[in-house]
Amino acid sequence: MFTEIATTRDGRDITQPWVRGLREAKDPKLAMAVDWGAYDVVFNDDQVFSTMQQRIGAVIAKDWNVIAGDDDDARAEKAAEAFDDTLKALPWDRITRKMLMATFYGYSVAELMWGHREGLIDLVGIKVRHARRFRFDDEDRLRMLTPLNMQGEIMPARKFWVHAVGAADDDQPYGHGLAHWLYWPTLFKRNGIRFWNIFLDKFGTPTAKGTYPRGASKDEQAKLLTALQAIATDSGFIVPEGVVVELLGAARSGTADFEVLCRYMDAAIAKIVLSQTMTTDNGSSRSQGEVHADVRDDVVKTDADDLTDSFTQQVARWWTDLNFGPDVPAPIVRRMVEEEEDTAQTAQTDKVHGENGWVRTEDSFRDTYGEGFVRRGAEGDPGGTTEEQRKRVDAERPAKPAPKTSVTRAANDDPKIAKAASFAAEDDRHDDADDIVDRMIAEDGYRVATSLTGNLIDQLLAADSETQARAILAEALGMMDEAPLIQALARAGFAVQLDAATQAATVVTE
Repeated sequence: MFTEIATTRDGRDITQPWVRGLREAKDPKLAMAVDWGAYDVVFNDDQVFSTMQQRIGAVIAKDWNVIAGDDDDARAEKAAEAFDDTLKALPWDRITRKMLMATFYGYSVAELMWGHREGLIDLVGIKVRHARRFRFDDEDRLRMLTPLNMQGEIMPARKFWVHAVGAADDDQPYGHGLAHWLYWPTLFKRNGIRFWNIFLDKFGTPTAKGTYPRGASKDEQAKLLTALQAIATDSGFIVPEGVVVELLGAARSGTADFEVLCRYMDAAIAKIVLSQTMTTDNGSSRSQGEVHADVRDDVVKTDADDLTDSFTQQVARWWTDLNFGPDVPAPIVRRMVEEEEDTAQTAQTDKVHGENGWVRTEDSFRDTYGEGFVRRGAEGDPGGTTEEQRKRVDAERPAKPAPKTSVTRAANDDPKIAKAASFAAEDDRHDDADDIVDRMIAEDGYRVATSLTGNLIDQLLAADSETQARAILAEALGMMDEAPLIQALARAGFAVQLDAATQAATVVTE
């Protein structure tokens, strides 16, 4: 239970030969190659290079940060802060780009350059090496091959970072790169282009045919052949009398067949590298392109997560052991590849929830929308507190020019109308219902609201739970004095009636 049983190095693995010395890659295309062999030719394909740049570049374009291996461990937090300083001193994006070539070849190897910084045993450099210089032996030790030792020199522990991806199981230490699947599409594409060029050479310029008479000497035949060969470069040529020269034109046009083949292979390459085609090809609709872009984003996230796991388990773990101890969780270097949240859509959702009585806590609000927000009217509001805003509105309210009025008695000379008209003339600020309402809100609204709520808002904000907030509201409702509100409403109603009565008997002239 506590020991490894299904080992692969002792001849018990029926899928692999007995391993003695170096473990070789299972890919037969690399069996006899010192370097990457045929896979370097595959990488020279334009579509392969373009799609690999797109895949790797999408990872590099994402920001990265260092987080603690355990948020509840103060030592892990301290280690993460120190490791963040370490990586900021390194060209981390460039290192990441090179290590991600493991996606293509199967594995990458980087040498760790250790040094000292501010009392730490720190990384002063990470140099990515050619992975084929290294092999694993039958004890899973990393060896470096040299011209004098093709069995390899054993490398010291915690000196090299090996990033292997793509293998279907853990029995393949060299991974399984995309080059394995790209080999055949690129081969067919190269041959298709070669045959296409032959077709163009053969039928783009007609083949010259020369007929010589029977009994012609070898020298005469040679002269005729030289004349025919000159057609390829010369615009004219001469032949002896009696010699017939013909041009063989193309019997058919077949350029489309070769073009279709090349396009098909390009699409196959894009599918292998990006798992889709519409971010590389023309002619796709926007909706289809967005769907395929989501597929590519999933691939990019997988690449970023694989590199994070590899780096954390090896380099970050070793660095933490040397500086903080083996019991401290290692820092995690993570690329932020998650799609950014649409805050406009989130705000609309919050509005709907708010209409149903549910609101975000302050912490949830800041986590969603970020820093830089304060409640309107609270301390820190650029517009000032609620009381300051009310005073500023009163001070800035423009005074309306006093209109000149002349009163014309109604036909019935009603004394009530006359009294109302004279009252309106004395107080020209209340010449219409809108102004009356505005005045009531400015002068009475804040006072009435304060008398009703008191410090209710402050108590609700200080509540620890929904239950406590409900209790505060229930108590406040029973103690509120509604008399000021009734008086204010009565004053407003009287003012509106008064204004309506004076409108019939007052003529306003400028």
